[in-house]
Order: sequence, then structure tokens, then C-alpha cells
Amino acid sequence: MRFVPSTLKARIAILVSILALASALLASLAALQPMRHQMRTLVGNQQVALLASTGAALDQEIGAKQVLLRSIAENIAREARTGPAGLQLLLEQHPILRDEFDNVLAFDVTGRTVANLANRRGIGEQVARNNTAFQETLAMREGAVSPPYRNPLTGKPAIMLTEAVTGADGSVALVLGGGLSLVNAHFMGHFLSARPGPSAYFYLIDQHGTIIYHPQSARILHNVWREQGGVTEVTRRALGGFEGWTEGVTKEGQRALIAATHLRRTGWTLTLVYPVEEAFAPLREGERAAWLSTAAITLLAAALGLALIALFLAPLKLLHQRVEMLVAGTADIAVLDSARADEIGGLSRAFFALSRQRQQAEQRLALLSRTDTLTGLNNRRAFEAELPAAIARARRQGTGLALAFLDVDYFKQINDTHGHAVGDRVLCEFARRLRVTVRQVDTVARLAGDEFVIIFESVETEAAVAPIMDKLLAAIRVPFDCGAQCLTVTATVGVACAAGAIGPDTLLRVADEALYAAKAAGRDRWTLRQAAP
Repeated sequence: MRFVPSTLKARIAILVSILALASALLASLAALQPMRHQMRTLVGNQQVALLASTGAALDQEIGAKQVLLRSIAENIAREARTGPAGLQLLLEQHPILRDEFDNVLAFDVTGRTVANLANRRGIGEQVARNNTAFQETLAMREGAVSPPYRNPLTGKPAIMLTEAVTGADGSVALVLGGGLSLVNAHFMGHFLSARPGPSAYFYLIDQHGTIIYHPQSARILHNVWREQGGVTEVTRRALGGFEGWTEGVTKEGQRALIAATHLRRTGWTLTLVYPVEEAFAPLREGERAAWLSTAAITLLAAALGLALIALFLAPLKLLHQRVEMLVAGTADIAVLDSARADEIGGLSRAFFALSRQRQQAEQRLALLSRTDTLTGLNNRRAFEAELPAAIARARRQGTGLALAFLDVDYFKQINDTHGHAVGDRVLCEFARRLRVTVRQVDTVARLAGDEFVIIFESVETEAAVAPIMDKLLAAIRVPFDCGAQCLTVTATVGVACAAGAIGPDTLLRVADEALYAAKAAGRDRWTLRQAAP
């Protein structure tokens, strides 16, 4: 027996209720579809930003270790320590090497170990001849990162960073190798601390498909191209150059949000896998609540719900926009320093902190690459960049330029008589006196050993140079306080003046010739020569 409302009022009420319910359903559909798209896009872009920060941190760590290894190599080359005993002692005098590497070794050009920080008994072993990074460093005379390999002593996966130690003739005399275990807590900490959720995980693959890091330790050092079941489509795309995020299926058959990026220094592929079940859990909860609410709400409630959803999504959308602006380079990292007290504000400040750490690390690396570690002066690299710029300024302004080339007189005798520690103190004090004697606009740099240079801008005649040089030599002649003793130190200076267009190499050569002329005349004096284009 069918139920038929007995009054028109009841029928209209039922009809209005049905229309209201249908309208609410349609409104919910219209609202949920764009919301779903926005949320998915936002979550995906957040994972890309998180992945980029994690990759940059790992890149910076490897870069910092390369800089450390390079500085040790330069120290070895500078002090000419090529004997096994001297090399072993030098490595052991740097405790930071034990903190940054699992082991540091030195190899001769045949691949034989001549120093071993962790195991002196390993000296003499032929272990590096077939190492790819060792061969690349010998061929290119620069640092390299080896493919991942299994350490024969520990059985653990590892990589090796290498740096060349060059001899006086510029050839490779030794190769330094720093070993890093891929399963130590510090290395895995990058990935464990940055995970966006409990079921999310990172994996790292080199250019050839060898797994460098994976939460399933049994897969480390396996090649994805040769694993059972083959390579997944997303991994294939990532190894082919894809960067960004997409949805895909893992090797275990689980649907996941997958983001990929590439490390700048090594070319490795870093991938973040975030199972859809967890990644979009907030979205599904919102959808379920909206569908349950639809049965009881009116068109007005649905409209209000849409307005509230838009309001609630506004901070996330703003964060999304700011992250995109930062990625595009149109905004500074300060846009992420949110004052909000909620979770969105915390997430924004976390992105800000990661970005600031990366920026500070890049600034420190840039400063380190241009500063002499002993004296704090500009190093050769900074000088080679500044001299052409100073010449160009002098040409534009129509002013002169002078380049002074200085040597500490009998510095080798100071080192041989009093030791390298006193020699280093002499160099540091010498550098300090140069800085306080010349003008602030003048550029002071240490090229190597006891060789220093000063760039004097707006100085082009002997009359202008003479009082500066006399003041400089007088300042150097004041005895040097070296702790238990005072040393009389003098310097010899060669000055090249140029008033027209001239090349940096020519100017430096003329200053060097003037220096040798001053030395030939008896040292503790200065000589000036005009440099012609």
C-alpha cells in the first residue's frame, strides 16, 4: 500500500525537502570537487617543497664534506707532506675528520694506501686502483663522488669522496678519500626527521639506478633495473629527468603520492613516497563529514559550509602561494616567517627555518671559498676575481691602479729555525699589519705561502706610491711578538703601476718582476715599474 500525503501542504513540504536535499547534494558536489583538486595540488606541492629542502640539506652536507676534504688536501700540498708518517700525523691532527667521515685515507697514484686514519695496519694495501672516484680524480685533478659500494671490512654500503693533492708541478701526487657509510644514523637522520607522515619514506638512487638509501635495507646497493618485477613507471621517469610530484603505484602495489628531485652535486635522484591512504586522509575525512551533513542541512547551510571551507582553506592557500613564490624566486624566505599560532603557522615557520639554514650554509660556503683560512685575508680565488674588476673600474673612471707584490724576507729560514707554528704566527701578524696600514678601499690578499698582494686603486705615480710603501715597510720592521721571543721581520715589495688598459696577467707579471728586482737590490725595500698595455 503506497503512502500518499493527504494534504497539498505535505506534498509541497516533501517536494521542497527533496529539492533542498538535491540542491544540497549538488552544491556539495560542486564544492567538494574543486576543494579536492586544490587540496591534492597543495599536498603535492608541499611534498615537493619538503623534498627540495631535504635534498638541499643532503647536497649541502656532501658539499661541506668535500670542502673539508679539499682544505685538508690543500694543507697537505702546502706543507708538502707526502711521506706516510707525515700524512698519518696530519690526518690524526684533525679530529673533525673522525666526526665527518667513517674513515679518511690517502692513496698514492697507484692506488696504494699511504695513510689510514681509522686503521694504521691498512697502510700499504692496494685498495683504490679500481675505484671509479679515484680514477676520475687522477684524470681530472678534482674531487669526485664514487658510486655506492659495499665496504669490504664492515659489509655496509658506503660511498667515497675523493680530492686531489697536487704537487709543485701541478700533477696529482696523492688522492685523499673520505668514506661515508650509507646506513649510519646521521645519514638516515635526513630522511627520518623530514618524513611528512609515519608511513611516508624516502629513497635515493644514483644515475645508474643503484639504490643508495632505502628503508628496506636489503634493497640497498641493488639496481632497480635488475630487481624482480622491474622498475616502476615513476622511478623510470625520475631517472629520465622528471622532477615534481605525481600519483603512482609502488613496487608493493600501493597507491602513493610520489615526488622526485635531483641532487645538484651528485646527480642522484631523491624520491619521497607518501601513501595516498595517509597523504589524503584529511581530505577523505572532510568528504565523509560533508556527505553525512548533506542529509540534514539546507541549501543555506550548504552555502554557508562552502563559505567556511573557503575561509578555512585561505591560510593553506596563502602558504601554497608563498611556497610557489619562493620556488619561482619572486619572494624572499621571510614570506614564510608566519606569526600564526596554529599548525599552519608552525608549518610555515618550519619551511622558513629550513630555507634560512640552506641560505646560511650557502653564504658560509661562499665566504669559505674566498677566504684564506690562516690569515683571514682574501685568498687567491678572491684576488683573481677582484683584480679584473679593479682594472675595469680604473678604466671607466680614468684613474690609475697599482699592484704591490710582497714577500716576507727569509721566511723559509724563519720556518726552519723556529718551526711552522712560529711561521704561521708571523704570517698572521704580517697580514694584520698590512690590513691596518693600507686604506679600507685597498684589497689585501694572500696568494700562497709568504706571498701577498695589495691592489691600490686611484694610485698611478711613483710620488703617490712612495709614502704608502715607506709606511708599509716601516710598519713591518717593528719586531714581531711570537710568544717567547721577538723576531725582526722585513719585507720586499714589487709595485706595478698602470694608467691605461692592461690585462691582469700582465700587471701581476710586472709586479713580480719588480719584486725580484728589489730582492736583487738587497731586500727590505721596494721597487716600482710601469706596466705598459
